[in-house]
Amino acid sequence: MERRSFIFKVGMMIGGVFLGSSTSTFAQGSAVPESMTIEYPKPIYVSLTTSLSGLPVVMVANGALRNFAHRDLFPYQLEITIKAKDIVEQGMPSKTEQVVLNRVGDEIDTLLLRDYSALFLARYTWNGVRRLLYRVNDAQATNQRLQDAVKRYKPAREWEYTMAADADWATSQPILNLLKDVKP
Repeated sequence: MERRSFIFKVGMMIGGVFLGSSTSTFAQGSAVPESMTIEYPKPIYVSLTTSLSGLPVVMVANGALRNFAHRDLFPYQLEITIKAKDIVEQGMPSKTEQVVLNRVGDEIDTLLLRDYSALFLARYTWNGVRRLLYRVNDAQATNQRLQDAVKRYKPAREWEYTMAADADWATSQPILNLLKDVKP
């Protein structure tokens, strides 16, 4: 586990127009701590293969988030969608396309995960699409970071993203349920 200390300020969680509004637990009347130490779990990468609508789903998910104690600090879910170009059997990308998709995903991971403002949840491929899922602490800062990246560079594959308030992790729960048998 990696320990990090953060300073929290009232009003840290702010929802934008496209995100809806959200209020942090601290802003709901409890005292705001000046600082706290958070132990970020070291990722446990779990490979899963399942099917959806008769097509294979190949996924890598972070089993360490199943029991992550500080979920309240990451109240947004970010989903990035990358469309594959070279599709082979059952909607899966070719080996060459997998390399390209992995490289684009790694570039996005580097952008988002470098300062613990987001946590990697899962990466999966299904029906010609690669999806990257993250839990996000600060939606405005993450949105700005993604917008800056879109303006700065031309990735090997175009991608789009959506981010939504999800304080109870309801949209993450189906993936976390797949990991119920994983022992951290």
